[in-house]
Amino acid sequence: MNHDTERNTCQFNQQKGGAMNRDTYKQDKNKAQKRNELILSEFFGWLLLKGLSVKTMKKHEDNMRFYINDYLLFYCALPPEEGVDRIDEFMKDWLPENALWVSKTAIKEYCVGLKKFYTFMCEIGYVGKSDLDTIKHIIKDQMDDWVDGVETHYDDMNREIVDDYLSAMEYSLEEYLDDIDMGTLMEFVKRHKHFKSFDAFHGTACGFAALPLSSDYDSNRELFIGNMMQNVLCSLEEKKRFEEALMTFYDRTEDIIFAGDFVPYCGSWEFKDIKTNDPKDWCIGFMAAFSLFKDLVRISDRDYLEIFQDGLSPLMLLSFDQNNPDFLMVKNKIIEKEGAWEPFQERMFRHLPDIPLLFADIAEEFMEEFEEKKNAAPVRTEKVGRNDSCPCGSGKKYKKCCGSK
Repeated sequence: MNHDTERNTCQFNQQKGGAMNRDTYKQDKNKAQKRNELILSEFFGWLLLKGLSVKTMKKHEDNMRFYINDYLLFYCALPPEEGVDRIDEFMKDWLPENALWVSKTAIKEYCVGLKKFYTFMCEIGYVGKSDLDTIKHIIKDQMDDWVDGVETHYDDMNREIVDDYLSAMEYSLEEYLDDIDMGTLMEFVKRHKHFKSFDAFHGTACGFAALPLSSDYDSNRELFIGNMMQNVLCSLEEKKRFEEALMTFYDRTEDIIFAGDFVPYCGSWEFKDIKTNDPKDWCIGFMAAFSLFKDLVRISDRDYLEIFQDGLSPLMLLSFDQNNPDFLMVKNKIIEKEGAWEPFQERMFRHLPDIPLLFADIAEEFMEEFEEKKNAAPVRTEKVGRNDSCPCGSGKKYKKCCGSK
């Protein structure tokens, strides 16, 4: 019996027996939800042992709750074990139709979460190894189509068109290090006018890869390469070599950020603790990219404060000069509240691997709002000169913006 037939059968059975069958369904559903919550609680504990941040664990838990409680129980009271071969239907059809907030970032987060959830289910014996392999194979083969499907579904909302090269979510740190040309990148950083270290360069690259500085993916990558190359003096041959290394670096950095195996480069690729890894330069580099995004989409001071409270504070506090008066004031307040500075500082450090994905989600919302405002017809109460600034706020002259429409 295929899924559509089974779904229709479930609906028919609920209707055929009237109230009795509906009551039976509700009882089965309530029983399944209670079991699911116990499983999700165990899943959260399993994630905790993996060393993930609370915010990341909560994201995975909420996404899996949506899958096993909202989707699998929608028509029939199906247990998570029977959700193995339903992932494609969920990601391709049900999620875009029933979750209006779904985005490119959300699709990738669900891919990561589903693999982690069913890895956990396999380890505790609820599903077999072959089931887990099937899930990984489905995600690897179908993820591009799911992303394209979301973009098609929201064409009228001017969603970003995603490049069809997106890699499978099995991408690891080891593969990342094999793919990027560290030798050429190190040489590039040494010749760059502004980067003090590879840490700062990696932070900036992560910012560019995570933040939609353009509504078009290729333009975003070109913007990164152009921004990097304008501060390096080199021959044409060297320019070509640097640009090729930067292009691969940008692509693979985005892959590793969304694959869930990301670590910031803080003195080395071994992410241990704040005493071993000084995160200051990496944070400064990421902040540089975020400042560019903030100016681009004209984020208000009020929104900026909310972003700071949501996730920017680790970047700010870890990038401050230790003798900065503002930093010392904040530090003293934290000591008064927490009792000590070092444990709080370490918690902020442990949160750094989640920063790019967190800001990708935040920034996508701001970019969509900015694009909507930019594309809206300006309301004019007086005549605008062709060489005046365009009232839409794009920063361009009127004749080259709304005046050309």
